Amino acid sequence: MTKRFPEVAELRIVCWFEIHGKIDISLLSTTTTYVAYLVFKPTDNFFGFDNNPVEVAVGLAEGDFQNRTVYFDQRQQNIVPADNPDLFPKEGGDGWLESELGIFPWK
Repeated sequence: MTKRFPEVAELRIVCWFEIHGKIDISLLSTTTTYVAYLVFKPTDNFFGFDNNPVEVAVGLAEGDFQNRTVYFDQRQQNIVPADNPDLFPKEGGDGWLESELGIFPWK
């Protein structure tokens, strides 16, 4: 448990990581662009995402998904050449990292 999040999961070794979520669209404001993030905090035993690009897809249930490749390991920023810095996680100032998974507008 942390101050930022009341409940968290700890992954020790990752070979497959899949998250599915739903949100009631009546909670969304129209003509607004939304961004999905994965917020995580690596530990000393952080293993499985290093040296590996991660394929992510974010979108609405109608099948309008945005696919992209990101890295969950900040250290890759020094190794992997990338024109887009959004491929790598950013530190939120509290030790947690935030990876942008996708952007989608709501009409």
